[in-house]
Amino acid sequence: MKFYIIFFIYEGQGYHTIDFTDYNYSEGTVLLIRKDQIHKFFKSPNVKGYLLVFTEEFIIGHLNRMEALKSMQLFNDALSFPKIKFNSEEEFSDFIVLIRHLESEYHNKDDFSIGITRSVLHVVLTKLFRIKAVAGHSMARKKYLSQFLEFQSLVERDCFKSKKVQYYSNQLGVLQRRLTIL
Repeated sequence: MKFYIIFFIYEGQGYHTIDFTDYNYSEGTVLLIRKDQIHKFFKSPNVKGYLLVFTEEFIIGHLNRMEALKSMQLFNDALSFPKIKFNSEEEFSDFIVLIRHLESEYHNKDDFSIGITRSVLHVVLTKLFRIKAVAGHSMARKKYLSQFLEFQSLVERDCFKSKKVQYYSNQLGVLQRRLTIL
């Protein structure tokens, strides 16, 4: 699957499996699923929510490459937990307004709706970053973050090609011991 998913629950409770780990959710929960993750929906008859599905290219089409990569870090389970719970009723209400704005633009489909959708989605991602940062799950503290992301991408792409540390250190142009820091 090449899509990123924001699973936002505004009513009810249940659980969702992401990479063989079950995550309970209830009103005011967001689950983040990155491309290529395995996940499973379970029927929960009283659950209401939104499923936002988009590609990295959709985000990159609006943002510069670095800002887009920063936005995609939100979905990286190696850097942070894929479950977000709103800290306040105000955060929850603000988020619902943004999601409903996305829904409105989805149905509008005029010459401006794609640009507005991208912009509002960027605001959604940034708000989720803020919530994670307030909760102490900020990814900005990682000293070698860009190298780690490059290494992670390389491993995901070439894991069947080579399992040797020397291969990856050569590809990245770093010493083998640097990979242990990442």
